[in-house]
Amino acid sequence: MDLIKILNDPRIVAKFQQVCGVERLPEPDDFEEEFENQDKNQLNNGTYDKYVKQRHSHEYVLQHSYKNNNNRTKKADLQKEGVPPFTSDDSDSDSQYRGSNPYKITPHRINNKFIFYAFKFASFFGDEAFYLTFLPFVLWNVDSSLMRTTVLVWGISMYIGQVGKDIFQWPRPTTQLVIRMDLDFAQEFSMPSTHAVAASSIPFMMAYNFIYRYQVSTPLFVCLAVVWCLMTCGSRMYLGVHSLLDVIVGCLISVVVFGTVVPFKDEIDWFIQTNPASPVLMFLLCVAFSTVLYPAPEIGNQTRPDCVKVIAALTGCLMGQWGNYFNGMSQAIPPDGLFEVYLPSLKTIACAILRFMIGVLTVALVKTVVQTFSVKFLSYMFGLEKADRHHPKIQIPYRFVTYMAVGIIISWTVPILHNKFGLGRPHYYMEVL
Repeated sequence: MDLIKILNDPRIVAKFQQVCGVERLPEPDDFEEEFENQDKNQLNNGTYDKYVKQRHSHEYVLQHSYKNNNNRTKKADLQKEGVPPFTSDDSDSDSQYRGSNPYKITPHRINNKFIFYAFKFASFFGDEAFYLTFLPFVLWNVDSSLMRTTVLVWGISMYIGQVGKDIFQWPRPTTQLVIRMDLDFAQEFSMPSTHAVAASSIPFMMAYNFIYRYQVSTPLFVCLAVVWCLMTCGSRMYLGVHSLLDVIVGCLISVVVFGTVVPFKDEIDWFIQTNPASPVLMFLLCVAFSTVLYPAPEIGNQTRPDCVKVIAALTGCLMGQWGNYFNGMSQAIPPDGLFEVYLPSLKTIACAILRFMIGVLTVALVKTVVQTFSVKFLSYMFGLEKADRHHPKIQIPYRFVTYMAVGIIISWTVPILHNKFGLGRPHYYMEVL
């Protein structure tokens, strides 16, 4: 227990931020006391910005002021979406940490811009936009077998991580000590870090698959996976949204899932693609774990809806791969040894770009259309006066429908479109194993 307290200590995060060149700036309230005789309109016109510039030089990053309040997440808005007000600093039982506001970015200055941009970029590797671009790119342009096993480990790991947030209900590091630089997931609990889950499951599973299937340098791919993982995990501490314990547990979840799935990955992959009962079984499991078998209490925040997005997209993707096989498009051709890796030609690069553009535009269009119609239909079915995707009764089913459709489009429809445009990848339908 002492080790858990040590690893969860917000002072570790604060020290890490300090070493990386993040400096806390005075709160606007402190400034108002110093300039209490100033006219409030003058404050709103940017006096605080001017004061910070004079006091800290022109090299500063000010994320919160009286003039610009766009970075504040209002509790009233969160409450409207069903988000409880106790998911962060408010719930901290230690009285010395009370009084901080979890729904605003802490005023701060960046003293090392290289580290700032490096960690901001690394943080993107755990966002939805990354999942919906990078993983499909691998499927369309690199190796569908590699992508299937990678998303399987990623999806299971993410499900466990998301469920863990609502089971443990641990608050995020307190802003009394830690500089909060990101609010994207302020309404969710902290333990474990799902960015860390993704940062450990995706790169290491991809590295394993590359080493398992291709003639590549093992040390190189292991090093790339380690750097990917460390940078993304470090970004969560740098941005002040997770403790060291959060990221460690997130990585351990991926390690356990990796160790459980990998010994049976070929058998699982073969069953998913070739068994007639596979799509029915996957659909029923997806519905069950999204609803009645969700092993965590109903909190009312965005964790469960986000969890549904992950498993629905995973299920849709695997169902699409099953469809390829039973439509006669996929062929089981066992590889004769490890595949060789060649430098891509200009034509190959151009085709990859075109495949990616066609795929992303198709996915974006389908996602928008399905989401719009599903929200409207469900709102009508539940008797709502107007379409409201934030309504508690709407969030789960609309995300389930939307992201399952997205998964099917990514793995089944888009490759067919590629063939129609003469851009089909020659080996796509031969990568059953």
